[in-house]
Amino acid sequence: FCSIIVLKKGYIVDTKIVLESFYYLSKKMNASIDKLAAIKLLFFADRYHLRKYGRLITEDTYYALPHGPVASNALDVVNSVLLKEHQTHLERVNTKSLKLSMRSVH
Repeated sequence: FCSIIVLKKGYIVDTKIVLESFYYLSKKMNASIDKLAAIKLLFFADRYHLRKYGRLITEDTYYALPHGPVASNALDVVNSVLLKEHQTHLERVNTKSLKLSMRSVH
């Protein structure tokens, strides 16, 4: 996974910062967190950091959505990671199915 990716509208996001932020929040909560919780916690962490230091942790753009504020690029990073994990899982399942079907043919 590359460290920096270019996303829509020409914004550049450091994926490492976003992923490390999620990892840190997960460790602090001492639990795994789902996508919605991760995005919400990132908002509160960014808000706290903005008030204390005058800048965001992620340098992301927030949008008001029905379930609350969302860091657009961080959401894209999370979706990209989840998609990659899902594709990897499907490849493993398909490879196992292929091996099973090859075995049953013989």
